[in-house]
Amino acid sequence: MRVLVVGLGHVGKPLYEIIKGIYDVEWLDVEPRDIAGPFDIMHICFAYSIKSLNRSSLKHY
Repeated sequence: MRVLVVGLGHVGKPLYEIIKGIYDVEWLDVEPRDIAGPFDIMHICFAYSIKSLNRSSLKHY
């Protein structure tokens, strides 16, 4: 199973550290980097307010 963690902050970094020993995991953060998809699971880990969740999520892609 391939996993993508978006955002390596207070939630994303520990999540990445835990699952990297179990799954094939990649990460994305503020600085762009090349990664090869597709992924089975994507965790989006960044600060948001409930009103702006969809708009904030779509802005990253």
